[in-house]
Amino acid sequence: MQKKTAILALATTLAFGGLAGCDQKNTSAPEIGVVDMGKVLKDSAIGKQEIEHDKQVQAVLIKASDEAKKGYAALSADEQKKASNADAQVLNRQWMAEQKAARQASLAVIVKTVDAYRQEKKLVLIVDNENVVSSDAKLDVTADIITRLEKTQVTYGDLPTITVKPPQAAGSDTPAETEPKAN
Repeated sequence: MQKKTAILALATTLAFGGLAGCDQKNTSAPEIGVVDMGKVLKDSAIGKQEIEHDKQVQAVLIKASDEAKKGYAALSADEQKKASNADAQVLNRQWMAEQKAARQASLAVIVKTVDAYRQEKKLVLIVDNENVVSSDAKLDVTADIITRLEKTQVTYGDLPTITVKPPQAAGSDTPAETEPKAN
């Protein structure tokens, strides 16, 4: 009987000893991080590069607009208005497409940097603070990400090439574009 009691006592001790500390959290390091993507885009070298690229694109588009306006002189007032509106639409679409492409290129580099940081720091997750209701300030990794982006260069591709076609007055013998005639 004493042998059974000793074995039972040993088993109970091992069982409770094995469970000890199961309800305690590991507080060694946070597993998530929070980044302010808006601040990264505004304050990092990447954001500054994107702004500079956008200025260069804008200069190309303004130059094309100015060249197009020179061709309006031979048109009637109504034709000038139509040509000006059509050109403005084309240039605005190009501007929006260029801005979108630049932002995508910037974000791709930032996301790659954030992911490398996450892996290096062995974090499970890094979220944009825009989607966080409340968090401890020590989870914010924004400054670290901005620092890592200091010497990073983004390739935005070539600036757009805009070809201005001279507008044609109504009834002109030389149409701007000719289509093949159906036989």
